Amino acid sequence: MHLHYLRSWCRRLYRCYRRLLIYLGSLRKESTQFAKTEKQSLKKLESSLKLYAPDSAPALAIKATMENTMRRD
Repeated sequence: MHLHYLRSWCRRLYRCYRRLLIYLGSLRKESTQFAKTEKQSLKKLESSLKLYAPDSAPALAIKATMENTMRRD
């Protein structure tokens, strides 16, 4: 019984590992899912940027985050 439990646990772990590899492979710069995620991130940052004055410290930090998001590989 213990061996059966170990085998089933290994199978589940292997399936999760495969799903993770597939998910990470789909998040490449040229993939549509990556572009969608990047667009959503930038949209959220832009909405946060509207809450602050243009030259305030939080606005500058958000702008820097937006630049880093656009440069991400």
